[in-house]
Amino acid sequence: MKKAFIIISVFQGLLFLHAHAVQTEPFIHVDGDVYLPQPLPKAIEAAPLVAQNGERSTDYYRKMIERVLRKICTC
Repeated sequence: MKKAFIIISVFQGLLFLHAHAVQTEPFIHVDGDVYLPQPLPKAIEAAPLVAQNGERSTDYYRKMIERVLRKICTC
């Protein structure tokens, strides 16, 4: 079961990276667990870069990205 979870996590990571890579216009990615009671301010929408806090509470994303890179990177 653990191996299946790793495969699913890598696949989800690849889909996430692919979805971002194929964008041809600026966009803001918002997770599905976020509730926005109002539209984002225009200053945020027009910003050249918008970033959330770094993921420091767990190393889930770091491990996921490391697994994805091991699968796709030849460096």
